[in-house]
Amino acid sequence: MPLPGALLASSAAALPVGSQRRRVVVPPACPGPSRGFPAPLRTNVAELGPREPVEIHRRCSPSAGQALGRGGGAALQIFCTRGRQRRRKTEASRGLKDRPGRRRDAKTSVKGAGRARISSKRAAAVVQLERISSQGAYVSLLTRQSARKVRDPAQVLGFALPTLDNREVRQVRNLVSGVTRWRRWLDFIVSRIYDGDLDKMESILRQILRVGVFELTMTTTARYAAVADAVELAKVSVGPHCGALVNFILRETVRCLSNGTLPDPSIPADADKRRRERALAKAQATQMNGQDARPRAASDSTALLTQTRSQPGSKGGGRADPTATQEALAIRYSHPTWMCRRWCGRYGEEDAVKLMIQNNRDPTYSIRSNIEKGPWAYGSAVGALNKALEDTVGHERSSEVHSMPSGYAAGFVRVASGLQVIVQSGLLSSGQFSVQDEAAGLVVYALNPSPGDVVVDACAAPGGKATLAAMIMRGRGALIAIDINESRLELVRRSADEQGYSHMMRYHAGDFIEWAHAAAATGFQADKVLLDAPCSGLGVLAKRADLRWNRSEDEIEDLTQLQDNLLDAACKVVRPGGLLLYSTCSIEPEENSKRVKEFLKRHGSEFEPESCAHLMHPQLVGEDGNLQTLPHKHGIDGAFAARLRRKPLAGAEEGEGTLTSEDVIARGSGALKRAL
Repeated sequence: MPLPGALLASSAAALPVGSQRRRVVVPPACPGPSRGFPAPLRTNVAELGPREPVEIHRRCSPSAGQALGRGGGAALQIFCTRGRQRRRKTEASRGLKDRPGRRRDAKTSVKGAGRARISSKRAAAVVQLERISSQGAYVSLLTRQSARKVRDPAQVLGFALPTLDNREVRQVRNLVSGVTRWRRWLDFIVSRIYDGDLDKMESILRQILRVGVFELTMTTTARYAAVADAVELAKVSVGPHCGALVNFILRETVRCLSNGTLPDPSIPADADKRRRERALAKAQATQMNGQDARPRAASDSTALLTQTRSQPGSKGGGRADPTATQEALAIRYSHPTWMCRRWCGRYGEEDAVKLMIQNNRDPTYSIRSNIEKGPWAYGSAVGALNKALEDTVGHERSSEVHSMPSGYAAGFVRVASGLQVIVQSGLLSSGQFSVQDEAAGLVVYALNPSPGDVVVDACAAPGGKATLAAMIMRGRGALIAIDINESRLELVRRSADEQGYSHMMRYHAGDFIEWAHAAAATGFQADKVLLDAPCSGLGVLAKRADLRWNRSEDEIEDLTQLQDNLLDAACKVVRPGGLLLYSTCSIEPEENSKRVKEFLKRHGSEFEPESCAHLMHPQLVGEDGNLQTLPHKHGIDGAFAARLRRKPLAGAEEGEGTLTSEDVIARGSGALKRAL
């Protein structure tokens, strides 16, 4: 049956020649089912509603136009357009992948196309998170390299980003690091609210949701701003059909926050959903009575621990399964389960929670003074920093820096705020001060080099420990810096040049084990050898946000074999009476005390352990006399160091038969020259 003439006339008059798509007003229409067409074409045209605006196309398939009569193509496009809209909504609700949607031109800025402005910091954070997820980029390198100009945003979002200012750079860095740390917890919240399969969701959409949920749950960002920006970003970068999904998940998160019913990993999914529904119904009923229904959230950091302990382990009640408790704690505090399990077994559940909380906090930074004044007093570095800042940036800007002396390492300053002022002052680039954690400095203090010593730094990059050792030696002696990575060894060279110690430095880019065998064959022996061995890095998770997701428990076993090989090589170049210092930035016994015990089993006839107690704050020294710092107990990075003294030769005087620092510098031929 042909369509009514009024519809045909309005359709033809509304479209100028050559236009492909525009909105027209459709008047009321009469029923007109057509045979042989899909279900949408058999729908009553009147269902569109009187004067309802819809999108139509001027051109359509010839067969459809012939079947429906003159102008029938418009009616076909009406139904097909509405059908596509229904399909898009269905796909959005299911979170289907590989749906490109509408993308903006790469040259269009965030402000273009008449759309609401999207926050550049959130868009940049999503781009960097996507690179971390898809390309395996490192958070620390990414935030430094992409400080102002975000790399390839058009390939990820479909539009260009403006250059970021200093404030936006810091905000992007905080967003990327925070989302990376809390990734498991954020994904858990989304998975409990979203009915689909989160693993099948498009990657860029997951990053947008992570940023949105992080801002809602972990920051003081205005909720409306976090939701609105995430919705608009999803529409523009993924497709209009995804805006509704993002809006639903984030608004549901807001409701959970208001009702105190965020998803609970200690409760099964079905029971957790019923709990949230009951809380929402109670809140709505209470609000109708004019009362405040929002419960006060527990501020105790171990609230989840109490909840999981109270869950019945069986029908008869009792303590919950420890495995389930550790799984819930790992989700809530966003760590791999295997890490949480190890720490709960070693420190207990409460201390394990404190350690994970410390790992999730924004890292604090320390700087050390490179001014040669001694003996150091614990407060002298703060005075030197304040005076240097006033001389460079003036009193007003220097007052923005809040610092305090370290409680553990002399010459170190803890910077609570204002690190950017110190960077901009030029004090770091000039070599007057250096950014270095107290734990790394304590390792060098455990080495305790003296002026005139010959020191070998086996894994020297990036050079913080080597330059601190050179400063303690007052620039007198020789320090050989070795690293297998030539580009990273260049960082050591640059630091030594900035701080004025290049005259005593020697460099070798290559494998330390090979170098040690070659050097020992020439008779070379050093007074002190610092072996800061490659390790899992589980003591520095606060500063390296992505490291927890890039480590596995099996890797620790592989690393222990490498650490043993390095120790066996290092002991070959220690003179009789000299010192071998073994250190890591790990808190795992397999990499620390167990490696020392195994070393002494192999070389106990030549080496003996020596305590660090006379060089350290007593709180940092364990019962075995080794240095061990823990983030949740000492507030600094986790580190380990053990002093291993080589026994003097029987009947030989101290230093007899060994090379002096002048010998090392003067000797420039043979195997030693090739090794260096």
